[in-house]
Amino acid sequence: MENNNQSSNASEIVDLLDIIGEVNLTASFSGLVARSLAAHGLNVENVFSDVGLAIPSVNNPIERISFEQFGALIDYITDKSGDPCIGVKIFAGIKAADLSALGFAISCSTTLIGVAERLQRFLPYLISAGHFDMIEEEEHILLVISAPASPLAQMETFDRVLECFVAAVISIIREIRDVGTGFSQVFLRRCSSPNVESYLEGFAQCEFIVNAPFDGMRISRRSAIELLPSANPEMAMLNDKLLTEQLNRIFKSNIIYRVEQLVVEGLEKGHFGKADIAKELAMSERTLHQKLEEKGAAFGDIVTRIRRNLAMQYVKAGDLRINQVAYKLGFASASNFSRSFKQWTGCSPKEFKEL
Repeated sequence: MENNNQSSNASEIVDLLDIIGEVNLTASFSGLVARSLAAHGLNVENVFSDVGLAIPSVNNPIERISFEQFGALIDYITDKSGDPCIGVKIFAGIKAADLSALGFAISCSTTLIGVAERLQRFLPYLISAGHFDMIEEEEHILLVISAPASPLAQMETFDRVLECFVAAVISIIREIRDVGTGFSQVFLRRCSSPNVESYLEGFAQCEFIVNAPFDGMRISRRSAIELLPSANPEMAMLNDKLLTEQLNRIFKSNIIYRVEQLVVEGLEKGHFGKADIAKELAMSERTLHQKLEEKGAAFGDIVTRIRRNLAMQYVKAGDLRINQVAYKLGFASASNFSRSFKQWTGCSPKEFKEL
């Protein structure tokens, strides 16, 4: 029976690999798991051997592991321990130092707005796909976690990994504030089990909303602008520089990352089509299509995800009328934009603004 299960798991991992292509994470995450397993009654050597992962010897965020490897690790320890919460429990114990330069930059941030801006800018340091966006509200700041636009985001494995990330964000903000998170709400589109939902709600110590139109957190503006105890702008900037250098080393040959950056820039100029981006990359549209396809990505999916993220920010900010947002994002009309917005979020722009 055990061999059959292993064969099934191997098949699922191969299928994941076909779907997610280049999605990878910092190996520091697997190192955190390795250091925590004994406390949960699991043998680290046996677990990593069964999953086919090397045990990290040092905390080195530049070293990467694929999403399917990390997802398989979380799935394995969940099944092996019989505890659906084991992943979030491990990441609820993460410290800023576990994230190396990013953790130090976050710790030295002046306010939680600075923390959110660094997570927004440097999330690829942790995972090569997905985005962390900050949306201004009148009395709150909404932090939205955007998943990759692929079948990956519909899998239970993805839900478990996302829950770990949410637990990590809560843990680090509690650490640097030293007086709770300041969160008023945490949102998840899905939760892998009622046990995890209950655990995260208790850990976040705020309202926990599942089946939400997005994943993220809401924090009061008052908490967001408070001076943090360990604020050190000079050290934060030094770590920002190091992060930028390390990101360039990690992603300099990643076509998806390069396309994402060019699409964001192109939206501001009105030149974000496939032909425009291919020209910027000095290649034909056909070559661009092939290179993205090799990585399990599609140009249209990248543009849609970026438009969705920007649309949520513009709508929440409320500084622009709907027809102005539609124009900025390249839509032919406000009605076309509103129709797309409802498909993306399940809400009309007006309903989303009032959430």
